Amino acid sequence: MVRKKSKGIDIKKTIVIVVIVLVILFVLAMVYQGVQEDGEGLGTFGPGGGGGGMIHEWKFDGDLNDSIGRADKKEIKGEVEFVPGAVGLAVKLDFNDTLRALNRYLQDIPNNKFTLDFCMKAEEIRGNGMFIEKKKRNTGFAVRAKPNLTSGWAVGRPDNWVDCFEDVIDNQWHHVALTARKGENKSIWIDGSRCATNNANGPGLKNNRNFFQGRRLYKGLLDEEAIWNKVLSADEIRVRAEICKPVINVSNGGNVTNETTFKVEEDGNLNVEVSATLKDGNVSFNILFGNGSAFTGVGKAADKRLATTNSPNLTFYKKDSNGDDYHKYFIASYDGTNKESYLLRARITEDITAGRNTTDIDKKVGDFWVTVCEDRVTGYSCDIGDVSLRISTIKRVSGGEQSVVLNAGYNVVFYKVYDINEDWMQLPLESELPRLEYIVEINNKNNQLLKRYRAYWLKLHHIYFNVKVREIF
Repeated sequence: MVRKKSKGIDIKKTIVIVVIVLVILFVLAMVYQGVQEDGEGLGTFGPGGGGGGMIHEWKFDGDLNDSIGRADKKEIKGEVEFVPGAVGLAVKLDFNDTLRALNRYLQDIPNNKFTLDFCMKAEEIRGNGMFIEKKKRNTGFAVRAKPNLTSGWAVGRPDNWVDCFEDVIDNQWHHVALTARKGENKSIWIDGSRCATNNANGPGLKNNRNFFQGRRLYKGLLDEEAIWNKVLSADEIRVRAEICKPVINVSNGGNVTNETTFKVEEDGNLNVEVSATLKDGNVSFNILFGNGSAFTGVGKAADKRLATTNSPNLTFYKKDSNGDDYHKYFIASYDGTNKESYLLRARITEDITAGRNTTDIDKKVGDFWVTVCEDRVTGYSCDIGDVSLRISTIKRVSGGEQSVVLNAGYNVVFYKVYDINEDWMQLPLESELPRLEYIVEINNKNNQLLKRYRAYWLKLHHIYFNVKVREIF
């Protein structure tokens, strides 16, 4: 007699299903926790803040308005002016001027952690020097300065200032940031570097006092001020500090108005596209951050990706380990007397007769690729204008990886681009990324800043999923 197997519960399958469900719930909980606690929701480090990060921003571009919240500033003493600033316009304060933002519109400032940062160009600070202040007994925050000393206060006893022995009263642009986390530390940062740290042991940041600036103690400019509901990282503060670099006019000392052939714009997911007119015509390429970073393989077609390095050796691939069949493109620039750049690619070929691997190097001329060095083998050079490249290695594995290593010759670099006017930009390096924001700067031949762009990535709990580009000058 044949017995039928009973259809009982499959214990192993049930355990697997339960584990999968628990993992999914754990991931969702972590995402929720990241958005709620760390402020790392959409737009964490981009203008506008979105679900977390920047919660107030005063750009001072002709007004005193808060571009994110409702905490618009008002003049309660004096009459301010708007003049060319670090980015666009800045507010100019004199010893008669005080600005105020009302506390009832600042209720979103957290009690346990925050960052305040701004650009300043101070001619003189007098009195007790406390020119930024939302301080009431032992709650709130403030910044003060006097010659050879810049101090921040947050979350602590009334006398518990963190002192940085750096002078910011020199009529030059500086970036100043104050970070604090209740129960841990507060730090003062100058021009992207942490200058001093001490304990932040106190009730917190919240109080019912209004937010004052100037306080009839400050003579100079303020620009690009922001409050965050998180403690910015060192990398994020360095990026913010880049915004405060001065913009110089080639002709009369104001804002630069010179046009350039460089254009920077967003181009698909996690891509920034750059176009320019080089010696051989118009080119465009994506600044792509490969080499295992979060940006690899995401976005536009692979044949627009650009390889960069600040070393003399550049490796590019025809076929990578994932089987993507493409050539990596790169910029080779002569950084000597006659500055010039070329958009190049290298193709791996096989000389069956001689039984050796060779490479063809092409340059972009207008809309076409033109071969300039053909059937070159290891040890040979390829000269294009003043650019000289030595072929160090050619690797070809049948059905596998194919790559070429090029060595930069004298005064040749793989991280700068010069257009026909010798305007130039430095390309972001793979080792610098991923980061939430990158500042792209276009300079003229005299190394004066012409244009500045902010490229920032939206992020949801450590997952990057979109890019935005904003021209900030």
